Amino acid sequence: MPTITTDDGINIDYVLDDFTDPWEDGKEVIGLLHGSTLNKKFYGPMVPYLGRRFKVLRWDQRGRGLSSAPPPGSTLSGEAEDDGVNVGRRYAKDALSLMDQLGIEKIHWVGDSSGGITGANFAYLFPDRIKTLTCIQSPLVKIPEDFAKAWAAGEETPAAAIAKYGMAKYYEIIGTDWVTDPGKGSENFHAWQRAERKKIETHTYVGHWIWQLDADLTKELPHIQTPTQLLCGDKGGICPIEQQERIQKLMPNCTLKIYENTGHGIAFQEPQKAAEDVMEFIDKNR
Repeated sequence: MPTITTDDGINIDYVLDDFTDPWEDGKEVIGLLHGSTLNKKFYGPMVPYLGRRFKVLRWDQRGRGLSSAPPPGSTLSGEAEDDGVNVGRRYAKDALSLMDQLGIEKIHWVGDSSGGITGANFAYLFPDRIKTLTCIQSPLVKIPEDFAKAWAAGEETPAAAIAKYGMAKYYEIIGTDWVTDPGKGSENFHAWQRAERKKIETHTYVGHWIWQLDADLTKELPHIQTPTQLLCGDKGGICPIEQQERIQKLMPNCTLKIYENTGHGIAFQEPQKAAEDVMEFIDKNR
């Protein structure tokens, strides 16, 4: 797999699929970024639906999939101090490094769960490098307390539980099927996704949760002018509808679409529907 190296020495692994007609110029790029415990492989099912019209860029966040992780003892940002840049903004800077090194001027960002939080950070920091933003079940404001408590596995915070038990045991304790919609997907999928989620190095996910527990873009959202679409299931614990409605009101150019009888995991459990919504939104905002 190809990689780029960030300014702080992290290798970011990526895939750039292009099934568009080679004789057509001006092909746009959709960037698909995964959620907190996932990796780029989860979003492969969307590529066939998007790839005839767009180049599709997928990458593993630092410490996920085939991308390298910052060393233990550091923050997830890669250094003990990173010029005041928090984890979400570090993720956004990684995406900028990837785009710069691939010669991509602008992107249509599609972020699932925390990948949407990173996308909103990117739109706030680098508004000239993004065309549209789709956030799929993304808690752009502070996540619900009951959800955080469920992830804490009886400890004070999710980060404390992850540090205590390590990733493999942690996910055995909290279970993973409730993270995605347990009513969707085959037994093979659920077994596979449980195994994939446990592969993250423990210190990396601790750092992610220290950030995500308090991640709240309430002050930044009114300043994001990028056309934004929120896709949300009506049964997703991390993204209740009232939270998404609040986000929509905070953002000046934002629409909200609700998937009925749907929990978390829209992007890879309903890839065709999600891809069609992404492309329709892009077409409306040209």
